[in-house]
Amino acid sequence: MEKTRLNRGASVHPGEAGPGPNEVEVKVAAFWQRYAEVVGREGVPEAKRVWYQRACERFIRHLSPRRLKEAAAGEASPARGGRGGGAR
Repeated sequence: MEKTRLNRGASVHPGEAGPGPNEVEVKVAAFWQRYAEVVGREGVPEAKRVWYQRACERFIRHLSPRRLKEAAAGEASPARGGRGGGAR
């Protein structure tokens, strides 16, 4: 039976279901779900949460290649030269 190449390079036989989300996608989605829950508990209005997420995404890119859990608390503070929230 002929195989078909999918975007992610996974091969499946025609007619079979494609691959589900990979492990990284699942972990990323779970991270943002937890992040949204925490931001909501902290009282951030729904309309502003997207900006908090974008700031967090920028900070994570700034850390690359390090992981978020390797960041020191001071790195997120704009007063200490970090890329955390606040005016720029």
